[in-house]
Amino acid sequence: MLVIAAVVMLSFASAGANKGSDKVATLYNELARQGDFNQPSAAVLFDLLVKENVCDTVPVFNQLPSSEHKRLHIEAAMAKRHYVNSEYELALSEGKKAAELARKMNDTIVLSNTLSLISAAGQRTGRFEDAADAARQVIEIDEIRGNKHDLSSDYNNLAAIYVSFGLNESAKACIDHAISLEREVSDGDNAALSIRYAMAAEIYAKLDKTKEALEFAKRAYRIDSIAGDEARQGRRLAVIGNCQMALGNNAEAYTTYQRAVGLLKKHNDEYSLAAVYKNLGELLLEKGDLNQAIAVLRQGEYLADKNGNRYILNSIYDLLHKAYRHIDLSIAIDYLDKHHILNDSLINESARAKLSEMRVKYETAEKEAIINRQFSDIEDNRRDIIILAIVALVTTLLAATTAVMIVRYRKLAAQEHQLRRQRERLLSLVSHEIRSPLITLMTSIKMFKNSLGDDRKESQELLNNIMSSISNQLQMTSNLLSWGKLQIGSMPVSKINFDAIPAIDETQKLLRETLSQKQMTVVHDIPAQHVFVYADRQMFMTILRNLLHNAIKYSANGNDIILKVAEEGDNFAFYVIDKGIGVKPEIADKLFNTTVNSSLGTAGEAGIGYGLIICENLTKMNNGEISLAPEHRINGKGTAIRVAFAKSKKLQS
Repeated sequence: MLVIAAVVMLSFASAGANKGSDKVATLYNELARQGDFNQPSAAVLFDLLVKENVCDTVPVFNQLPSSEHKRLHIEAAMAKRHYVNSEYELALSEGKKAAELARKMNDTIVLSNTLSLISAAGQRTGRFEDAADAARQVIEIDEIRGNKHDLSSDYNNLAAIYVSFGLNESAKACIDHAISLEREVSDGDNAALSIRYAMAAEIYAKLDKTKEALEFAKRAYRIDSIAGDEARQGRRLAVIGNCQMALGNNAEAYTTYQRAVGLLKKHNDEYSLAAVYKNLGELLLEKGDLNQAIAVLRQGEYLADKNGNRYILNSIYDLLHKAYRHIDLSIAIDYLDKHHILNDSLINESARAKLSEMRVKYETAEKEAIINRQFSDIEDNRRDIIILAIVALVTTLLAATTAVMIVRYRKLAAQEHQLRRQRERLLSLVSHEIRSPLITLMTSIKMFKNSLGDDRKESQELLNNIMSSISNQLQMTSNLLSWGKLQIGSMPVSKINFDAIPAIDETQKLLRETLSQKQMTVVHDIPAQHVFVYADRQMFMTILRNLLHNAIKYSANGNDIILKVAEEGDNFAFYVIDKGIGVKPEIADKLFNTTVNSSLGTAGEAGIGYGLIICENLTKMNNGEISLAPEHRINGKGTAIRVAFAKSKKLQS
């Protein structure tokens, strides 16, 4: 009975909507058939679309320069109209036509808005390849336009796509960025922030941060309550119910879902209503109320199928399969088949590839956006030549290193699968990791030239930032050169008897700027006045520099680093101990013998992931030992690494 009543109500609602839209549809179809939008009936249609508030821009129609311009604005408005009316398949089709015409006419504003609509409609119909492709294009356009409000919406859409693919951490980065952008351009809480908070609630819930998710959902609900928007209140109540169910408060969730259903029915929001029925059905299944769960899920099935919401429909098929397993096995099998068929069509490999491309290109957008905002409107300065010379030198070193590495990896590509993977990682590094620090360096230099005339203290701070950035780049370049030499066998070992203490002092001087930037010192724990070892002195310094650099990188400002030397049999052991973020257990076993994706340091320092592998190779070439030394950590925190070399031959004898 519940299903029949819902179908009857929705049929009446649909009939009323169709009656009101007959004139718009008739006019548009006739104009599209004739292909001429430069006639009085086109102006009448445009006025109707303006009254329905589906025009993103409201130009004076008769002042548009050509029939093609008029067609563009009408087709874009028709696409939005279909979307507002939950006709997502039609919105997708009309949106593609409008986008093609906008691209042809080089109208970036209409193109950006239309691509956003295509992305959203693609998500709602489960056509994620269309959604991903449109999201990629619209972000590129709006980054150039510099419209923060539109960019906030773009990143909100991208977050929704990531959620659909189960890439929840990437989705969180996008929605956090979207909220930050929206807050920059908003005087206070508004409808756009309500949308961002609601999406944040969904994403945080999927990351098991349910309390934070509930807080976001409540913020969104408060904004819509103040605005008196009951349709949005219904959607926000649905999200609150999801959070309550995740927290195990099923009774509260059931009540919240019922309130959401009432508001969504009142405003005929069939898309959101289908999602609530899905969640309510899942809750009833958990309670063991199979008959009521099936009735609710069937209502959701009807609405999701009617509106082309294949993503929700796929989840409902799965839940109906689980419900019918206990009642009618043949119906359960039918729903399982429907679920598998629809699931296979929703997400394909080409869509995943587009998402992968976007992750590489846009996940650091927040940091780049902050840098771009800080260093705009810069004047020329007399010290440009000196600074640019430094940049040119660094760039030349990077280019030379890159050339050597690319040639080397091309030669080794056919020999072993692992070497092919390393080459691909290097190419990725060249195209992404090296470019970003260079941008940071360039913008820092430009800021430096703007500040010299007014504030010497600020100039000094900028100089420190530049020197730290260059130091980090030189460390990366040194590691690249060392790795390249190791791969081609051009790094001979020249062992000598030498005192390690002066070598330690020289190494620390190379890191002086980096230590100063993070307000750190290296505390020595060396019992002897002389520590004579038998090894290649330059390789020893390279190993020590990498270990100290890592300790600085992953430690918070102001934390000291301990360098301890101990006599152990025929060896001297050197321990580098920090109080930083430590090593994750899952990568501890492969830390020295496998390329590990380098994570950012505590101050955003980048890396390439080869430093510890270089240390391990150089240590072996000197018959030494390198390993983690957890027993030497301070209060069980941070990281301790032990590297040992043979004593001087004289000391051994």
